[in-house]
Amino acid sequence: MPDVIYFGAGGGGEAYSLHTSKKPDFFVDNNSELWGKTLLGREIRPPSFLSDGNLSIIVITSGYVSSIKRQLIELGIPSQKIKIPPKAYLGK
Repeated sequence: MPDVIYFGAGGGGEAYSLHTSKKPDFFVDNNSELWGKTLLGREIRPPSFLSDGNLSIIVITSGYVSSIKRQLIELGIPSQKIKIPPKAYLGK
């Protein structure tokens, strides 16, 4: 079971990793052009990967917090597994 997933494989995901000195098990992003690529040595996967529910924590590392949180809840992810970091951690 993955421990930590970052939803947002753009600048916010990279910045959050640098600020916290932690890398996720993998990234998730809505941009299909990123799927299968890597960021900081971690694979970027589609949101559909999250629907199996076998997850520990999802950190939203994107500026689209409201829509992504709604998307995650629609996928059946319990809200207590969704973390929203301070905005300051998402910029370089």
